This record gives sequence, structure tokens and C-alpha cells, in this order.
Amino acid sequence: MRGTEVNGTAGVSARTFDTGKVRVEIRGGEGELLASFSVDPGDTGLAARAGEAMENIAKAGRDAGNMTVEALDELLEREVMRTLGKGSQSDPGADDDIFRVVRPTAISADGELFAAAVLAAAADAVLPEMKKRQERMAEAARRYTEKYAKDCAKAQSSDFIGDSQ
Repeated sequence: MRGTEVNGTAGVSARTFDTGKVRVEIRGGEGELLASFSVDPGDTGLAARAGEAMENIAKAGRDAGNMTVEALDELLEREVMRTLGKGSQSDPGADDDIFRVVRPTAISADGELFAAAVLAAAADAVLPEMKKRQERMAEAARRYTEKYAKDCAKAQSSDFIGDSQ
């Protein structure tokens, strides 16, 4: 019996699972690329990590007077990268260079913190897709539940008939 062949490798079977990652770009006023990263709309922990990050960033804002800019940059970068499900920029596992051009503590002309702009851009990209996925999941659960209920009813009626004979 021959094994499954995928890409010429005997005994290896592969399956692709498309997570639907979304690529996010943040551009400056003249169209220059300031940051680029990917987010996974299927990452169920993203919202919880974002909430924790916002709490930690708010706390850092209250303590900012006692922190150096470098320490604040590091904290914001760590929180953003953790929220997005990535390591820190010093971690070789991080696949995106979000803060290569603009530091997390940079302030835009309208007063927005760059770290907050990154999180907002990620949310804008992910929320519509998350909503679609939740709707698909609810529909799949509804279909399964209906099928299960019909199968149970059929089984119960056949058991009842078998018991009465």
C-alpha cells in the first residue's frame, strides 16, 4: 500500500487552513508607509489582550511623569505587540516591524499617540471580519442543532416503536 504523497514526500499529508489574516498599513500624510503588520481575525484572545493593553497603557499614562521616554516606548511597544499576538521587536519571532519608522510614543498633528493609532487600525481591520465569522459560526451551530434535534427525535421514535413490540 502506498502512502499519501504531497509535494513528492511519501507518507505526508497536508491541509491548508486559511485564517484570513488581514494586512494593515498605516500611512503618513504624504502617503509614505509608516507601519505594516498582519492580524488574525480568528484570534479569539485579541479582544481580551486589547482590553488588558488599554488598561496597562492608561496606567502608564498616569505614571508617565516617573518614566523615561525610552521606558514608555518599550512598554507601549510590548503592549501593542502582545495585543497583536506577536513577540516584541527584539524577539526574532516577531514577523512585523511596526515601530521601525515611528516610535509608539510619537504624537500625530491631531494629538493621537502612534501606539493607539496602531491598535485602532488593527481593530478597524478585524472587527468587520470578526462579526462575519460570528454570524457564520451562529449559522453553523443553528444548522447542527436542528440536525441533532431531528436525529434525536428520529432515534427516540424508533426506540419507542421497538419497545412497544
